Amino acid sequence: AGAPEIAELTGLLEESGAMSRARAQARRTATEAVVELEHFPDGPARRALAAVPGYLISRDR
Repeated sequence: AGAPEIAELTGLLEESGAMSRARAQARRTATEAVVELEHFPDGPARRALAAVPGYLISRDR
């Protein structure tokens, strides 16, 4: 699909509320993932993993 088709589909998803529901679910899942990391000792690896969900849900693309 080209840019016009993608823009049309994105618009339809926004209008239907599907995008906002998907974003909300992504935020909930990201929070759950970070909470699960609390079972591991603090350190650079855990902090790096904890940063990933926030980065992913903040992306535009």
